[in-house]
Amino acid sequence: MKRLLILPLLALSLIACEKDDDSTTNDPGNNGNSNPSALTNNMISVGTDSTSLNKYSAYVATDVNTNKTYFDIFIYKDDVLDRKQYMLLHLTEIPTASKTLNWQSGANAPGAIKADEFVIYPKVNDKRWFGVYSVSGYETTGTMQATVNNGKLTLSYEDIELADEFISVNVTERKKCSGKLTFLLSDLQGLTTTAQTLDLVAE
Repeated sequence: MKRLLILPLLALSLIACEKDDDSTTNDPGNNGNSNPSALTNNMISVGTDSTSLNKYSAYVATDVNTNKTYFDIFIYKDDVLDRKQYMLLHLTEIPTASKTLNWQSGANAPGAIKADEFVIYPKVNDKRWFGVYSVSGYETTGTMQATVNNGKLTLSYEDIELADEFISVNVTERKKCSGKLTFLLSDLQGLTTTAQTLDLVAE
């Protein structure tokens, strides 16, 4: 099912305006590679906490820093206005064949994401998590597996270490994050500059 939704600044406002207060410290660890078969479809997890997601709002955005376009995909549970459980995903291209994507390198602007790169911002139980950025660039690494099969695109990642703050000197907590989400490929390929609300699908 597809319907238009005018939310052109939704994702930017989510990143700019929300603030979390938890300051518990965990030890950092290494990132792993995605193992799609071991993950539950249309679910994301942060540490031991997890949530299912079933809808998304997406459009082709223009980055004000680079003047380049990217795909802004806001994935949520039931209600787009419920900000307690969601994931924001940025890509510059929609995979049309199975491949491995890498965490964004270089500048952190969404328009600077290269082909075969991605960035995610998951939020579970009302707490948002970030890739860690320092003066030398992203400290965060990790991969996302894109699997194309029967007209569907499944994106999966496992044990990517994210933090409670974006800037490295402010980080007090890090956790391993995993997820697996399936889209109709034709829905993603049909995205325009007008946001649309769409459904995640069975794998």
